[in-house]
Amino acid sequence: MTIGFAGLGPMGSRMAKRLLTEGWDLIVYDRDTAAVESLVESGASRATSPKDLAAKADIILACFASPELLHCVMLDEDGVIHGGRARYVIDHSATGPRASAAIAAELSKASIIMVDAAVSGNPEKALDGKLMLMVSGSTESIAAVRTVLEAVSERIIVLGDKPGLGQYMKLVNHFLSATALAASAEATILGVKAGIDPAKMLEVLNNGSGKNSATLDKIPNNVMPGTFDHGFATDLLYTDVRRYVEEAEALEVPVWIGVSVRQLWLQSMQKSGGEADVTRVFELLEGWSNTTVRASVG
Repeated sequence: MTIGFAGLGPMGSRMAKRLLTEGWDLIVYDRDTAAVESLVESGASRATSPKDLAAKADIILACFASPELLHCVMLDEDGVIHGGRARYVIDHSATGPRASAAIAAELSKASIIMVDAAVSGNPEKALDGKLMLMVSGSTESIAAVRTVLEAVSERIIVLGDKPGLGQYMKLVNHFLSATALAASAEATILGVKAGIDPAKMLEVLNNGSGKNSATLDKIPNNVMPGTFDHGFATDLLYTDVRRYVEEAEALEVPVWIGVSVRQLWLQSMQKSGGEADVTRVFELLEGWSNTTVRASVG
């Protein structure tokens, strides 16, 4: 079985490298020739276009940062839909559920089945095959691609057969992560300004009901040392929060908290830049409060 991979950004390139490490016959495509060349040097073959990729591979993995990019690669004149050989597309892209479902519907007209496999984890976890995949698709299609899914992940959670469920789950997960980080930043800054040592504060929180992913990981490992190197960019998290709000509004679900969190992450992106690590949201709130968490670390 030959595997194709389209979309060799920070996440996709490492997932592709993982497939090579696992011994898969891999063909890659991306407009970034340097990203392609790096994988070719590691043993992959190159495709000249998405159509060429789909003419040579049985299963294609796609990992793009926007629905527009995925749409172009899948459905344009030289897109995957015109390749002729590929029968499955595993979509790891950040597209949102409605875009994912629409692209899946178009691919199905060419007898190509798209399996929604949204990703949770950072690029380093991708390289180690430690991602979590939130999957939706028919039982038969998931069974057909499961060995590929298992090669790039340590946990696969099947959410149902409706297209886009994986995308919905990813947005919910990232919204809660974004909210926890923002709220934990606000709360720990308050505590520090009041005179509480941040290490003692984390000890209390992580043994009490305030425990979350920020207090367990991001604050002690990326904020307090001042490294700000959790490994996820602010613009990507903001985009997920924005899409979460948009999808909630489309489903007529009130999102008072979501709107506030979206605004805060927009402010953080405007201050630090889209490529800044998400943990730099602390700098925004520290500036407003004239308090620095790291300065209190003894």
